Amino acid sequence: MPLRYYEIAERDLRILNPFSLEKLIKVGYVAQLRRDMRVLDLACGKGEMLCQWAKRFGITGVGVDHSDVFLTAAWSRAAELKVDDKVQFVKGDAGKYAIQPASYDVICCIGATWI
Repeated sequence: MPLRYYEIAERDLRILNPFSLEKLIKVGYVAQLRRDMRVLDLACGKGEMLCQWAKRFGITGVGVDHSDVFLTAAWSRAAELKVDDKVQFVKGDAGKYAIQPASYDVICCIGATWI
């Protein structure tokens, strides 16, 4: 399906993957996230997971997505949760995003099996 389809179909959703907020937080505990860990979220959508983890666990991170619509929502959510100094969002193809060795403690891609 074209990207625009998802931007319209998921416009009212905050979390774009098959998780609830409670499950996103649980994954953070399972991953043993802690303050100052660096997280890369590939196909981050609207950035809810990265923003929630920054707020609850004190991580910093980068979210990568190819949708300007979703990235705008991600930046807004980061500002709303007051974590815009801890996270950044980058436009790009998450499947081709260049990762420097040892630059992240956790790399995740939830709900985007196409990667």
